Amino acid sequence: MQNRGGLVVLAKLWQKLGKKIDKEPKKVFDNEKKYRLALDVGTEFIKAVIVEYDDENDNVIGVVKLRQEYGDMDGGAVANIEGVTKTAAKALEQVETMAGVRPEEVIVGIAGEFVKGVKKVIQQERKNPEKKIDWVELKNLSIKAQKEAMEEAKDQLKQETGYEKIDVELVNTAIVEVKIDGYKVSNPLDFQGRNVEMTIFNTFAPLMHVGALQTIVEELGLTLVGTVAEPYAVASGTINDEIYEFGAIVIDIGGGTTDLAVIRQGGVEGTRMFSMGGRAFTKGLAAGLNINLKKAEEVKIAYSADKLVVEDKVKVQNCLQADIEIWQKGVSLFLQELSEGKPLPTKIYLCGGGSALPDILTALKDKTMYENLPFARLPEMVVLTPKDVVGPKDSKYLLQGQQDVTPKSLAYQAIITREQTTILDNIFDKTMKFLNC
Repeated sequence: MQNRGGLVVLAKLWQKLGKKIDKEPKKVFDNEKKYRLALDVGTEFIKAVIVEYDDENDNVIGVVKLRQEYGDMDGGAVANIEGVTKTAAKALEQVETMAGVRPEEVIVGIAGEFVKGVKKVIQQERKNPEKKIDWVELKNLSIKAQKEAMEEAKDQLKQETGYEKIDVELVNTAIVEVKIDGYKVSNPLDFQGRNVEMTIFNTFAPLMHVGALQTIVEELGLTLVGTVAEPYAVASGTINDEIYEFGAIVIDIGGGTTDLAVIRQGGVEGTRMFSMGGRAFTKGLAAGLNINLKKAEEVKIAYSADKLVVEDKVKVQNCLQADIEIWQKGVSLFLQELSEGKPLPTKIYLCGGGSALPDILTALKDKTMYENLPFARLPEMVVLTPKDVVGPKDSKYLLQGQQDVTPKSLAYQAIITREQTTILDNIFDKTMKFLNC
């Protein structure tokens, strides 16, 4: 088991707390083999992963990737439910054939520029500091944090969309830190003190976005046991001892969006997403080279694999330059927001199919990008692969390359998430992942 510090203790805490209200607490696992589907509904591709697991073992037994029809997705969000459902059904049929089983439950990744990560710090002065902190008190703090975070998420969406009222759904909840009278504690239960401070990270998505995914799952005849914000899944799945101590920035460049996550204090502290990914670069190439989108995608892949002659490389670089500069400014802007005025971690982890573009790495190594950002030194770049993500074994090496980091992260969520019933169930599950069980 990797060292997860205070989060390990917190996971055990939530498990203990759950036993106080459930006469027969649910088990996360039992000894029977179970099967779940992890579904990554991306702008360019649908990726379906089937995992087999029990108390002691877990393994990826099927992986399928199918290209989405153009126009079915927009910026990481579903634009055509019928079209996405049709592609997802094909992917499900093929992955079932490969795995030899049909899962009944599914975990779905969610992304898009309107998926909002909100960190809330809840402070409470206790009237009776001699009284030991109990389950009820922690539960009330957690609910208060959720409600405040939801209102903040609604305000953000109101400003961005111009609509006065937007319904949102809670996607993820995780504890970042707990302090009592200024002292950081890993397990607040039974402590005494006057001032309690709890930091909780919440992810919300518009009801329209979540509802579309729920409809697709229903059409597939599956049971949805959880939606997971993809930057959260990737960031939490990559936390190792070094990242726990020093933090990290994770940048996942997909087909329609770029997702950023900042890991500090041993947990995911903030996420941002903006609608610019591999498809935007493909469009730029199509316009610049006067070719269709299919040919432009082929040129982009050949360029990323260093299979073009020097003259053609230069043409591609010239076509990409303007879009790369826009992308670079977007990353800088959101890193500034995520920093909250505090020093940012000096390691950047890259993943996603779009990160294979060499110009992305060149842009991130540009010193001028960090002139106005709070880095103690120029950040180091690391390209992630599925091997860097905790999760089920992949004995057949079905997941390979930086484009498969997100599916591997969702596969991990599939084996550690149980069906959600309350916010505290959610907190428990999202904290349990740090136990590597």
